[in-house]
Amino acid sequence: METKKVVCRACDMFCNVLTDVEDNRLIKVHRDPNHPITPHSLCNKGAAFADTVYHKDRLLYPMKSVGKRGEGKWERVSWEEALDGIAERLKKIVKDYGPEAVVHTSGETVPLELARRFSNLLGSPNWIQAGYLCLGNTADVAKVTAGLMPFPDFWHTKCIVLWGHDPQPNKWTAEYLWVRDAVKRGAKLIVIDPRNCFSAKRADMHLRIRPGTDSALALAWLNVIINEELYDKEFVAKWTHGFKELKERVQEYTPERVSEITWAPVDQIRDSARMYATMGPSIMPWSSSTDQTANSTHSLRCFMILRAICGYIDVEGGELMMGYHPTIVTEDEIAMTSALSSAQMAKQVGVDFAKVHSYELWDKLNDSSEKVFGRRWTSQIHAGAMSRPAEIWTAMAEGIPYPIKSLITVGSDPLTGYTDPKHAFEGLMNLDLIVAMDIFMCPTAQLADYVLPAANWAEKLGIHNHWDWHPIVIGGEKALEPPGECRDEFHFWRELAVRMGQGNHWPWETQREYFDWRLEKTGMNFDEFMAAGGVNAPETEYKKYENTGFATPTGKFELYSTIMEEFGYDPLPRWVEQNSTYVSNPELAKEYPLTYFVGKKDDPFFQSQGRQIASLRRLMPEPAVELHPDAGYDLGLSDGDYVAVETPHGKITGVVRFSDDAHPKVARVPYRWWFPEQAPYAPNFSGAFQSQDGLLASDSKEFADPEQGMPAIRGLMCKVYKIDRPEYTSALEELSENWGGFSDAWGGQVRRDKRLENATS
Repeated sequence: METKKVVCRACDMFCNVLTDVEDNRLIKVHRDPNHPITPHSLCNKGAAFADTVYHKDRLLYPMKSVGKRGEGKWERVSWEEALDGIAERLKKIVKDYGPEAVVHTSGETVPLELARRFSNLLGSPNWIQAGYLCLGNTADVAKVTAGLMPFPDFWHTKCIVLWGHDPQPNKWTAEYLWVRDAVKRGAKLIVIDPRNCFSAKRADMHLRIRPGTDSALALAWLNVIINEELYDKEFVAKWTHGFKELKERVQEYTPERVSEITWAPVDQIRDSARMYATMGPSIMPWSSSTDQTANSTHSLRCFMILRAICGYIDVEGGELMMGYHPTIVTEDEIAMTSALSSAQMAKQVGVDFAKVHSYELWDKLNDSSEKVFGRRWTSQIHAGAMSRPAEIWTAMAEGIPYPIKSLITVGSDPLTGYTDPKHAFEGLMNLDLIVAMDIFMCPTAQLADYVLPAANWAEKLGIHNHWDWHPIVIGGEKALEPPGECRDEFHFWRELAVRMGQGNHWPWETQREYFDWRLEKTGMNFDEFMAAGGVNAPETEYKKYENTGFATPTGKFELYSTIMEEFGYDPLPRWVEQNSTYVSNPELAKEYPLTYFVGKKDDPFFQSQGRQIASLRRLMPEPAVELHPDAGYDLGLSDGDYVAVETPHGKITGVVRFSDDAHPKVARVPYRWWFPEQAPYAPNFSGAFQSQDGLLASDSKEFADPEQGMPAIRGLMCKVYKIDRPEYTSALEELSENWGGFSDAWGGQVRRDKRLENATS
């Protein structure tokens, strides 16, 4: 038996784990106690990896559709036949409509840089990715403000703020361990979350705010810190731009006013701001929750500003501006954005609305990026120039502003990944070519013309540094040969690129050769890199801005953004009440009395993955809507009732679960649900339109952050009411019998009504 060091990609934390393998058979996945970055990190998803590797429904061979789109009629083909056919059809689309008619997307657990390289060399400016909704957009706002997004120093910090973020033993496990260890060392913990979540129960202070009011609370923190002179005066005077204007702006956001907006008590607002400013160096780890509102840009600007004025930028225990690895070829370089012409960049869909995601923004930072980092078109976390999905669907469906005719998706399920999936479906049904590379036949793959079987994470080599977020480069070995004809993503992109005339830019024939090239300047090949421990990082330096300045137009940390001003946006952060809340539309709120919080990420799953894995599905058998018992009682509901959650835009169904941890005014909605056990293909598509949270939210500009185009999916109004037992439960019961029954994560049986039936029969 061999034990291999592997990069786990069961989620986007990319923890390193150990795999025991015998005769190309996975025996066990277990923790790596000696890894310098993610020691002892393993969640239930990673531990259940064998259930994915050997799942009966795993895709094993390339297939070509021989029926109507979504009909489910397939012909098995070879990789060569599939790639030849895809290339032939792509060439026709490019000839007839231009390269901009081809859209690419990749999931967060597959190599994004390869897709970007192919796309840029092809000449397409249109790229969509889950980072549009989280993290990638954060990086763009950070670049506007400081030229780079910092990485928290969990290992030396004295105060941690989890703002809408809740790492747990089975969710963002490595980060949970980093936070746990910091608290053990004496770090203070502030949690901002409407729910009494896992982290809140361990916090020194917990603020239960109204979803969607994050920028208002952050501005109140700035009000307290500035007016009480708790900020770093030397850093502010020497290294910031626009402090006077910021000080004037935050006077509008007194703790008293913001308390009314956010539900947080005045004393808590003041005390938490003081704790953050005086107990530091402090960190504020990234959170997807604050990315996904119509005030997203301003919340993210506030967080960057708080880090800066308190003196926590690029200091030990604070937020490290770590930059790029000096010798290993970075994902930024691999993407080759410079290969895309300015004429093609100008064709990016949605650029007129969401400038913060445009190539124009990127270009405005090029000179300062080159001065500080020695490179242009810096693409940290693959931020920059992501097209707005809503406009992509419109271009597909209606040809506005021009026709988009093809989608290539790798390790991604865009039909379940964004707001208003019916809009996405309308666009996808109008395409000439859809190519999907995946492990299972997810709803988007069910619409494809070609489906290609993907190697899983222990079946390929790995190198990552969280998309150039930091320069700590981590590697993982290949533990298994993939089954059937599954291939890694490098094989797909390289072979397609060669067929599309890009061969000169893809000289490596295998993934191993490609990684050897990336490591060449270190003096090691991939095997030698792994033999040396599989981790490489430059020595940490602090306050690097003292030598280079910040990679912004002013060379300073821009509290007042010159780029935002140039684009016609507010150069200072602010707060605006979102559309469709009980405050902005009190009359409609009489019908929709609750506030919903989309994105309840249940820890057995990651994004839309894992619903077909029995060992995980037993932990969360069906989509659960969390309500406080008081709210449920007022609505005439009992724990275990089937309910609809409805907004003015749409509705979903699920089972209601009562929890004292829930906020009495908030309904917490499950995330990206589909049902692999249900009938695939048209018209059902494995239940993609039954319980998916995106059905509740509109993708129209009226409900979006105007700077980024970010759809508002948190903090809007809803109602919850009892419904008859949904049809999907019959398939769930059959599945339960085949899997030997479910245990219920909520402490009872899966079916309350089934127990009653059994009791009375």
